[in-house]
Amino acid sequence: MYNGKTMPVPTKVNHTFVGYAFGNNLITDETGKFDMEKVEHLIKEGNTYSLIAKYASNNTSTLADYIYLGSYPQSRLIDGRIFKEVLKSTDTDGDGFINHSSGEYAEFNGKYFKVEPILWYVGKEKKLLSNQLLDVLTIYQYNDSGIRNVNGVNIQPTNYKYSEARAFLNGYDGTSYNISNYENKGFYQTAFNDNEKALIAQTLVDNSVESIGLFGKPEIACEDTQDYVYLPSCTETQQMFGNNYDRIKSSTDYMLEIGNTYGIERGDYLTRSPSSKEDIKVVSRSGSVGQISDWGFGVFSLAVGITLK
Repeated sequence: MYNGKTMPVPTKVNHTFVGYAFGNNLITDETGKFDMEKVEHLIKEGNTYSLIAKYASNNTSTLADYIYLGSYPQSRLIDGRIFKEVLKSTDTDGDGFINHSSGEYAEFNGKYFKVEPILWYVGKEKKLLSNQLLDVLTIYQYNDSGIRNVNGVNIQPTNYKYSEARAFLNGYDGTSYNISNYENKGFYQTAFNDNEKALIAQTLVDNSVESIGLFGKPEIACEDTQDYVYLPSCTETQQMFGNNYDRIKSSTDYMLEIGNTYGIERGDYLTRSPSSKEDIKVVSRSGSVGQISDWGFGVFSLAVGITLK
């Protein structure tokens, strides 16, 4: 066993080392320190991957296994001196984050979280999926049947086109279909500056029966959408990662703090794929893709997808 020790940090021209991995799952941080919980899980499952150094590209023209793009609140601020200074600091540039000489911070429940670069796993066709769980949300929390009437059409609670998650991720106004208004304050607007947005393609998001995979039926599929940010489908998670272990994602401190207010600890993250009119598929903390009953009441972690131009 590794006993929490660190590995040497390798170098590669025009790349940034992000950690060592078993398969496609990072088991160290960028300093080479092992995440023992992940190592023990891997050994318990009987996997025998080789240890591989993983890198992020320093530009989007030569993609590696990972890439940094955008930024979002992640690590909790624990430095007492900086904490006292941040308490006295303000948002000087109007982006919603507190500015300090050490960086930007977001406040939640009286705690502060540093805004840090987002690390993305690079899949085929320039499809990216966030390496960590960044936030929490639901599709549509309902208290009765969950059916909404939109322009004379009955919409099921697991319909991705008219979902809370899609509105939040892209900054849409969802008030016309009984969802919150995220206009100009969604994930896309928060995480990316203008230069970074210019790298992201508006993607045709496949919401067909085929994207759902097992249990896919025409009556639970919805129209395809055109979005900059999206939840992965069940099929995409299975195509991007060939086994359960590689689908496991760790949580940021920020996600855990928000999740604690909903009783979420770690692990399960949403797909956009329904398994019925009421149930949705999630990737579990063990990496398997399954369905959740009474899903409309559930709040789950978010792994976020984008596609580069």
